[in-house]
Amino acid sequence: MDLAWQEKCEFFPNLAPQRVKLGSDGKICEMEFIRREQNDDGSWYSDADQVIRIKTDYVITAYGSELNEPGVLKAMEGVELAPSGFSKGLPVVDLKSMRTNQEDVWCGGDLSGFAHTSVEATNDGKTAAWSIHSTLLGDEESHVTCLPRFTTPIDLVDVSVEMCGMRFENPFGLASAPPTTSSAMIRRAFEAGWGFAVTKTFGLDKELVTNVSPRIVRGPTGGHMYGPDQSGFCNIELISEKTAAYWIQSIKELKRDFPTKMVIASIMAKFDEQDWTQLTELTVKAKPDALELNLSCPHGMGERGMGLACGQDPALVRQICKWVKRAAGPNMPVFAKLTPNVSEIVEIAKAAREGGADGVTVINTVSGFMHLDSDSTPWPSVGKEKRTTYGGLSGNLIRPMALRAVSHIANKLPGFPILATGGIDSAEAGLQFLQAGASVLQVCSAIQNQDFTIIEDMVTGLKAGLYLDGREGG
Repeated sequence: MDLAWQEKCEFFPNLAPQRVKLGSDGKICEMEFIRREQNDDGSWYSDADQVIRIKTDYVITAYGSELNEPGVLKAMEGVELAPSGFSKGLPVVDLKSMRTNQEDVWCGGDLSGFAHTSVEATNDGKTAAWSIHSTLLGDEESHVTCLPRFTTPIDLVDVSVEMCGMRFENPFGLASAPPTTSSAMIRRAFEAGWGFAVTKTFGLDKELVTNVSPRIVRGPTGGHMYGPDQSGFCNIELISEKTAAYWIQSIKELKRDFPTKMVIASIMAKFDEQDWTQLTELTVKAKPDALELNLSCPHGMGERGMGLACGQDPALVRQICKWVKRAAGPNMPVFAKLTPNVSEIVEIAKAAREGGADGVTVINTVSGFMHLDSDSTPWPSVGKEKRTTYGGLSGNLIRPMALRAVSHIANKLPGFPILATGGIDSAEAGLQFLQAGASVLQVCSAIQNQDFTIIEDMVTGLKAGLYLDGREGG
């Protein structure tokens, strides 16, 4: 297919040949086709009103196969055939094994109705052969049929991390941010290889919010560059629009389907003992691996007496951690997410530890103002009045601040677990935070710049770095 595309071949799908036109010299000069359309039930019909004529010099005929030989059909008695659709009249097969409804009959290639290329047909044979092999051994196909990946000593490097009784298969996870907006997004991230995820922050139903749109813009420090590889973002996103009930159910399902992944629940409430206690007790019923207390959202929630309004005062941080730790119990790790928008972040970290927190997440977004044009018009702006607001800066833009905060806390509070976040876009950046004193790493902006598959580069890069460092005696 790729070669045909390179050779500038044109493709006309879903056409049925009707007649051949010959020129005065008796040679073919034109082919006439009519369009084939599909009904809602999957059946096909020819639309005689749609006629297409193509100038032709040569005709190469290639036919698929159909199941219409009486002897073959008789021999297949008992095999279920598709009653309708594209595969009508062909055997119904399990695509994971190419097995029919008959335990001792497998089917693939054109006959199964799913293979459209020789490569796919060949793979059907391999899949069926593996299934037959597994069945004969009584294995019942308990594992996925796939070829082993190319493996080097780098792939064997163990990058798992243990922290507060939790085992992370790798130190990279999703921060509580747009990439964890829904359970489905976290599910895709786990399938891609992320070691853990922090849910989008949620609260009690009385604190439900509605996010405005647009609410995330690129940073101006990257110049006139759009698309991926932004140096930073600014957002005014609030906490989750979904209820606590949604997230509690989601956590249960994620832990059921991904038992080796760590799921951390991010929660937020006002400075009110009853609210924090109620929210904590609701959340721990879902049995997350840990709790993260959002005491640092720099916009929108502070006006409600939440987020930054709590996280800038050591006394409030200390008291909230006490409430949550008491309600969560001694076996549930609790981490306070700290704001960088303070004079001395170590004092906030100390207060969290004194309140019983098992560690801290450092840092949340940095409050900022994005841009002013030469005529003083703000960017971004909304409406005729050109209104704007302060937002939270993230991405590589804030990495030096995040790295400083992690290093400062690690030096002043040795052994106190730190979940680092802020500009971690690569294995190299992540390694800097680990060397500065972090235990695990949370990522957001790098995913917004690319997608969840960036985890492959991060894990492989970290393994390679550690492997080479070990070989060099580091």
